[in-house]
Amino acid sequence: MAHTEALLFLILSGCVSRALARHTRFVNFFPMHRTELIKTRDTACAELFARKQAGDQVCHPLLDCMLEHTSEAVKNDIAGAIVALGLMPSMLTFLGSSTTEIALLAKRRPLLALLIASGSPSVSPVRTFEYPSPVEELKIREGGLVPPYFSPLQAAFVSMVEYALVLGAVANVYTAAFYAGRWTINMVDCDTDFYALVWAVLTIPLHICGLWCLALRTETKNDNKARRGDGWKSVGLRWLRHEATPCIVHEKLRLVQKPETYLFVVVSWWMATYTAVHVLYGTITFSTLQFLGWLDSLKLIARLVTSAIVCRAVLMFELSGMRNAMEEPSGAEDYSLVSNDIDFMKSLTGKSRLRAKT
Repeated sequence: MAHTEALLFLILSGCVSRALARHTRFVNFFPMHRTELIKTRDTACAELFARKQAGDQVCHPLLDCMLEHTSEAVKNDIAGAIVALGLMPSMLTFLGSSTTEIALLAKRRPLLALLIASGSPSVSPVRTFEYPSPVEELKIREGGLVPPYFSPLQAAFVSMVEYALVLGAVANVYTAAFYAGRWTINMVDCDTDFYALVWAVLTIPLHICGLWCLALRTETKNDNKARRGDGWKSVGLRWLRHEATPCIVHEKLRLVQKPETYLFVVVSWWMATYTAVHVLYGTITFSTLQFLGWLDSLKLIARLVTSAIVCRAVLMFELSGMRNAMEEPSGAEDYSLVSNDIDFMKSLTGKSRLRAKT
């Protein structure tokens, strides 16, 4: 039912955007060649532009007219910009995060995980029928940076900085995708300007599937006796506390890896295929845009790359906090997220005392 409603929403949004786009095509362009393109539109192609603004279906004839009266130097510059934009979706996959990493963060901070998924319009691809172990992702890495323990005030401040960075990345991605459609002309569908926005949004369902895969592959073991009497108020307060503080200061959470099932294999295969299709869709979308220069394309790429890097950095900080707060119980393949590093320091102190006695 939820998938049907989402599909209907996308269809209705596309219809509305298409209707609005008919009156916004050729109105404005990216800055590098804006003056020359507007001059061409208002002189050699003025009649076609007036007919289009009146509602006539002359988008493609107007596009042909604009290209015909554009200088060869500008056309060559546009061609170079198109090549760079076409390579961008593939390049961003090297900077994006995996669905497993986002799903692990969603176990503790689902809102932050959703914002990170929205602010990074790319997903690190995995091979079909291969899925990284979530438990392995949370093992302590020797020699890695260990986040410091934060006081309550420090933890709240760090969380505020994280949300500010990620919200800025989300706004940056969607405004960049909006203008990529609004200030250009798509050669495939001249009257449509929402393809770039759809490309940016389509990563979210992929990460939702990643959360599903994590639920199929692992089991969360909590103290059911302590939480059996918890009401909605207690659950809500716990969720707010998790969202308002970094993962390094959260209480324990145990993950136990479960055997693979056929459903898990199908869902993980679908995710790998979805990722490849998403990259292909982005390549087609951005390589069919017209009327932007090489400098415009570099600015657009830089904006999306910056958002991907910021979201990746915040995610790695949170996963590092989860990872370095882990405890490995003897004889069991599960790991615990602890509220702080006190237990970890106690274990180290105990070992040092034993060595001193011997």
